[in-house]
Amino acid sequence: MIKKMVVYNFAKLITLFIFMGIGSNSIQAHDVGISIQEFRNIINKVPDSKAHIESILVFAPEERVAILYSDLTRGWGIWVYQKRGLKLWELVWGSPKLDDSFSISSPDRFKLCNLPTGERGIQFSGCGAHNCSDIYSVMIYVPSQNKSYSVSHRLDRIDYSFIPVVSDENLYKEYLGEQIRN
Repeated sequence: MIKKMVVYNFAKLITLFIFMGIGSNSIQAHDVGISIQEFRNIINKVPDSKAHIESILVFAPEERVAILYSDLTRGWGIWVYQKRGLKLWELVWGSPKLDDSFSISSPDRFKLCNLPTGERGIQFSGCGAHNCSDIYSVMIYVPSQNKSYSVSHRLDRIDYSFIPVVSDENLYKEYLGEQIRN
């Protein structure tokens, strides 16, 4: 009973942020919204963690919600939920432990992006602690593949987390290459 009350109060707090516009980078709604009941459903499914929610993205047409979190032991991470049924949401993807080249970041580096394949995805970037000018990374999440791809720049060397196998992956590699140079 206490757990439900805490979740309910958290959902009310997020609602307050939405309607009052506090933390303009914290909530971005695009094309669809979610009801408070649906949001409660998502929060009830958040993996047990000492994580702090930093930002929430709501996007369509896949009816997905992405949550950026930070955790003192794990660092930055992302959970993606997808709508299943009328008001049920399911955790469909969680980012792997992010490389130290993402150590320094902020919620404004977590955004929706238009991928070169025409679908909308998620982009997150960061840099290495005490070395932002030489070590930095960009990651994209591709909803249709339920998978992430990343690129890292370390002391004038660029490394991709994947070797392109299909044509779409070549497009993701080109996109990430542009993002890492910007």
